[in-house]
Amino acid sequence: STQSTWGYAECGLLCHYIVSGSTRGLMDILYVAFNQDSSCISLGTNRGFQIFRCEPFQETYRRDFNGGVGIVEMLFRCNILGLVGGGKSPCFPPSKLILWDDRQAKDLSELPFRSEIQAVKLLRDKITVALENTIYVYNFPELEMISRFDTSPNQKGLLCLSPSVNGSIMACPGLRKGQVRVMDFSTKDEVVLAAHESQLCLIATSGDGSKIATASEKGTIIRIFSDFFAKNSPVQSKEVRRGTYQAEIKSLCFSHDCRYLAVSSGMGTIHVFDLGAKENMDSDTKNRKSSFGFLSGFSSFFNSEWSFAWFNGIPSSCICSFSSDSSSIVAVASSGEFFRMAFDCGHGGEMKLLESRAILGE
Repeated sequence: STQSTWGYAECGLLCHYIVSGSTRGLMDILYVAFNQDSSCISLGTNRGFQIFRCEPFQETYRRDFNGGVGIVEMLFRCNILGLVGGGKSPCFPPSKLILWDDRQAKDLSELPFRSEIQAVKLLRDKITVALENTIYVYNFPELEMISRFDTSPNQKGLLCLSPSVNGSIMACPGLRKGQVRVMDFSTKDEVVLAAHESQLCLIATSGDGSKIATASEKGTIIRIFSDFFAKNSPVQSKEVRRGTYQAEIKSLCFSHDCRYLAVSSGMGTIHVFDLGAKENMDSDTKNRKSSFGFLSGFSSFFNSEWSFAWFNGIPSSCICSFSSDSSSIVAVASSGEFFRMAFDCGHGGEMKLLESRAILGE
């Protein structure tokens, strides 16, 4: 097999991103992501792109362009997609966003940039594009630029959009290392969160925009923030521990009710954390805690919250998401495989593998 670098991908409603690993057959995976409600998976390859439905898992369609597609961003399940060329032989310039109408099998519009596009996120009324040091926001379908933000170096294309009941929440890197900039497009509220001391690795927003999860390059601690626009109270924050040893976090994903957070790493593991009641993240949770909590005065490590559900059986890096009813976790691995695991939200523990299959043909 050959080596391939996957594009980082946020899960829309949830979140996330990918990785490097092996590929299957003659097709290289360049990009993988869930759509906004995690009902579909988009795959960019060195030949074009493929779209899969998650429940039940099956390929719904594919397009061969005789060239690589490095970003395939869906707009829920409609016929409009955002495409960017990628790989050794890109079918489109990596610095140009193609708005593709798959029903008509043609491009509707193009947005050219002066440097390579790192990420694209779509909403029904907005398009956001991340370059290495800049975020651009356009209205849709008019494609008029309405905002522009400078960021710290953002080669991973960290960018999140959450369509909430009251508006659209955007999260991206701030100007300084470890900062997250959060904006509400409806109210124009803005806040900068000092999330980590080291460089950001991932940012994720919940579907309703009420929570944001972050991970740094160390990958041991995940931080969750809420109430970031509250006028008369401080930002709520909570941290959970993925592990003791450093690992690259590949995806962060909130359940649809915002109660749980799934985290996948480069070690092929998935951890699920209980975030407590929606109004109070300090409420009782089912997360595991050290029996040495009485030593927390010496080190915060002994007061850490660890995952209450986990899965260790994926042979390579993966991104993950919750099923529509949060009864299972679905994952796509860099080896080109799809997994579904049973998730017991009542008792946690090790998740049971329900389904595993290859997603790439020859």
